[in-house]
Amino acid sequence: MTTRAARVALGIALSLVAACDRSAPARIDAAAPGAIGAVGAPVATAVDPRRAALRGELVYGVEAASGNQIWSIAAQGGAPRRRSPEGAAYFPTDAAAADGAIVAIAVDGDGDDHAEQLAIIARDGAVTRVGPRAQLVRNPSALGGDGGWIVETSAASFRDLYRVARDGTSARLTDTPLGDFQPAVSPDGGEVAFSSSRDGDAEIYAMAVGGGGLRRLTAFHRDDWGPRWAPDGQALAFLSDREGAPRVFVVARDGTGLVRVTPTGEDGVGGEDDAPVWSPDGKRIAYVVRRRGEEEVWVAARNAGGARRVSPVGAVAQAPAWSPDGNAIAYVSGAERRVIAVVNGEGGEPVEIVRGDRPMWALRWRD
Repeated sequence: MTTRAARVALGIALSLVAACDRSAPARIDAAAPGAIGAVGAPVATAVDPRRAALRGELVYGVEAASGNQIWSIAAQGGAPRRRSPEGAAYFPTDAAAADGAIVAIAVDGDGDDHAEQLAIIARDGAVTRVGPRAQLVRNPSALGGDGGWIVETSAASFRDLYRVARDGTSARLTDTPLGDFQPAVSPDGGEVAFSSSRDGDAEIYAMAVGGGGLRRLTAFHRDDWGPRWAPDGQALAFLSDREGAPRVFVVARDGTGLVRVTPTGEDGVGGEDDAPVWSPDGKRIAYVVRRRGEEEVWVAARNAGGARRVSPVGAVAQAPAWSPDGNAIAYVSGAERRVIAVVNGEGGEPVEIVRGDRPMWALRWRD
């Protein structure tokens, strides 16, 4: 596997930047009084009138001395709530359960002796561990159409895809020496797309969730990685360095109609693209542009009809997440990632939602 693909495959490992929080959005009002829970817990900011129309909750990870934690906060306002229990570190994931549970990766121990396993955190706080324990568990995808299983990258070798049922049983879907990574289950639950280096460089493939029916969706001598299904299941967005710096591309489910949807350096944007996320209606893609030491949230039309920056000038903006209605985008802000803000999907002045004294990451917005 190439250097870039290897770095992407290890995407849950997060670098911490020791720099001042120079780019957080302005506070809307004074912070709500008092910290919530233990030292280091995030604190909600005062409710702003612009939050009245927001729905759902934001789920995010918080770095803590006692181990990484999962917190959530209602988009309309209120106090943050710790969702992960003591006794292990927990990382939130992209996977979402129909019953409102959080799909997380639980990490026991540290160093070479650590072990990872999928964990389902119910709304009432009950935690159920599922699937095999391994040194590495990565990229668990959305639950299948019946709400009963997950596809993940797992194994000590960190190279194979597994289908894991919520009752704890699992089945190995691939066995590729050069690696299969970043699985994404289609909205209809019938297929899983993934990145694989089986032919040398990383390409996008799809197969039936039960195994078999493998087909290659991209073919180029550079790397393609990070597939994400459109909400209608008829296309996939992915990242590729086929034109130099990483850009966001879209390809139809059958492998036709490949198009780059984000601008290149020649278009006046430059930098490197990352973290593409479909809007709920499938017409737009939010993504991060890294350039000149800064990170910005941009939005591009699915049909490559234009792109625009929505985070403030000079902001360090990461981990974009669309609101369930597609009208707003939440993101983690600041060089030290200590603020979560929300901005209109067309841009504008952001609203600060929550602030902490420790880094926050892996932001998700759900009903």
